[in-house]
Amino acid sequence: MILFEEDFYKYGACIHTRSTNLSFLKMHVLLKNMGIKNNKFFLGLTQPELMDINPHNLTDPSQELVGRIAYEIKVNPWYYYREVVRIPAAGTAPIPFKLNRANLALIWTFYNNLDIFLVIPRQTGKTMSTQSIVSHLMYFMCYNFNFAMLTKDNTLLQENVNRLKEIRNGLPQYLLDCNKLLDTERKEGLSYNKLNNSYQTFVAQNDTHGAEKLGRGMSTPAQHWDEFAFFKNIEISYPGAISATNTAAEQAQEAGLPHTNIITTTAGRTDSPEGKFARNIIDRCMLFSEKLYDCQDRNDLAKLVQANSTNKMIYAVFSYLQLGKSHEWFKEKSIRSAGSQEDIDRDYLNIWKSGTTGSVIATIILDKIRQSIKDPVHTSIEAGYLFRWYEYPDRLFSTLVEKTIIIGLDTSENVGRDFTSICMIDASDMSVVCTARCNESDLVKLAIFLAKFLIDHPNSILVPERKSTATVMISIICERLRKAGINPLRRIYNLIFQLRDQKPYCDINIKESIEEGVGKKYIGFTTTGGAGVNSRDSLYKTTLMKAVEMNHSRIYDQTLHDELSQLSIKNGRIDHTEAGHDDILIAYLLACWFVYFGRNLHMYDIIKDHFLSLVTADGSKVDVKEKKFQDELESRIDDLKSQLSRARIPAVKDSLNRELNHLLSMRSQEAIDVVPIRAESVRTESSGVKFSPDTIRQYLSVLNN
Repeated sequence: MILFEEDFYKYGACIHTRSTNLSFLKMHVLLKNMGIKNNKFFLGLTQPELMDINPHNLTDPSQELVGRIAYEIKVNPWYYYREVVRIPAAGTAPIPFKLNRANLALIWTFYNNLDIFLVIPRQTGKTMSTQSIVSHLMYFMCYNFNFAMLTKDNTLLQENVNRLKEIRNGLPQYLLDCNKLLDTERKEGLSYNKLNNSYQTFVAQNDTHGAEKLGRGMSTPAQHWDEFAFFKNIEISYPGAISATNTAAEQAQEAGLPHTNIITTTAGRTDSPEGKFARNIIDRCMLFSEKLYDCQDRNDLAKLVQANSTNKMIYAVFSYLQLGKSHEWFKEKSIRSAGSQEDIDRDYLNIWKSGTTGSVIATIILDKIRQSIKDPVHTSIEAGYLFRWYEYPDRLFSTLVEKTIIIGLDTSENVGRDFTSICMIDASDMSVVCTARCNESDLVKLAIFLAKFLIDHPNSILVPERKSTATVMISIICERLRKAGINPLRRIYNLIFQLRDQKPYCDINIKESIEEGVGKKYIGFTTTGGAGVNSRDSLYKTTLMKAVEMNHSRIYDQTLHDELSQLSIKNGRIDHTEAGHDDILIAYLLACWFVYFGRNLHMYDIIKDHFLSLVTADGSKVDVKEKKFQDELESRIDDLKSQLSRARIPAVKDSLNRELNHLLSMRSQEAIDVVPIRAESVRTESSGVKFSPDTIRQYLSVLNN
């Protein structure tokens, strides 16, 4: 089937330019504008003879034409979704399938045999999209095939069955061979005897024994888990059901049939067992990007997903705006739902909620961060990993606009569980410019990429977390920098510069230490341990709140927002929840910490004047020309104050005072230069002190002030 750009040539397909389904034509334009090269696969047509044929408007279809249409549907699902399937609509005849970014990702991923976890707002079509997939499998593509649907209650079960019936009834009947005597049609499922296919359904069990039995023994190579985050005992049922389908999935794979699992849900509560389990799966997935469409083939795609996830799954989340809905639509749905604010947040804004009293970041700040989330303007694949850019790299690294980039690097400790994560920020306003999350399959390759990046972009600094696997990466990066004639200490955060005024750091010869390899042990930020110069506590307690309050409008990244929203208080300390991760967050905080507390910046090969040069103390952006004027004004004011302190002649003092008062009247507090905050000016916690949630909030509030 047509999934990748080369498939057009492989199957001799053409582009269905005269399709009457405008949503497919609009999607082509959207992907093209996003820079996606493979932007027409869903418009593919293997038989040009069907270009002007409307399958729903055949007065006397010939056997040959029916055969052509049936064949096109079987081998080319896009034709089915674009021209054939009809979606039930209240008060009117069924309507054509409307393609959007979410269901395109769902369908494309499904036929590529990759498990997908989809989260979108209510009433945006996730159920109809999955049932459309089922209808294609059941009535056209598959033979001797069982599809399972598992959901949280009987009401949803029957709704899903009824929707599948309605879709079936809306198909051109000349394409079907339904036998009411043989085909099963119950509230709990359907069958299609002609192809020996069935649609089986299961409901969540409230008791652990029933949950253990659920799904065991089922012979279904593909499953749909509906409202996954509200499925009772999902942590018991899901592993057992997935394991039970392995044999059926292998058989389907050998037959060239789909063997994929779909998980759909609205956002849940991470303090419930089912919500916690769902969130844990999400955090191990690769976040979907339309850049995946440009993979060369299925093998290339599978390698990319494996390198960027720890469960070989894709997580796709789309807001109502990304699905073409308006703010007015959201307001109307919110009002009509008559739900609580929490219900609205979960149902329409994809916000995962927690009822814990230990939540760290204020709701108002999280809302502002959520509003800053946007699609990457560019996505690149580097060293087999997906990098999401929020500013065009060619602009970011233009010689005309020199930027200072700080790169936070958090390395994982456990193979298959955690991620090695990268977060780059612009030192001038601390805006997130790039993020990447990688599993530990090949950190050598990633280290080589980072070394090349530092060499290619001389005004950049790496701030790695020094633990476990990071030491290997640091060694590789240092060696590559040295071969390029660059002293690694000048480009990587280190204690030799940070504590240059203390023993033993003040006695270390900068050049000789690197040549002899001694200095490498001082490179990196050590987050292990409680309190200290470099510690995880210093990131969470002296950097976190300052960073989110100052930069909430420039965080941009979906995963970073999710990790921030999952922070809580554990044993008197700030940490992610048991269901969550903080890989990207730690990388972000490492970069922010260096901007705030990095000392002796003149010793690094960067332009230190760039630091916080485009923001005010409260994080507001400033006019560059006005900022420059105010900086020069401040310099002159400081000079006048210095002269006044030394002046002894009254006439001279009067003249200096007059000029000083005049300049002070021209001072704009909003544009005064933001001096990087030093550790000495921030109250740090006492070693070993534990806090209650309320005390920590008060403490963080003090730090922020």
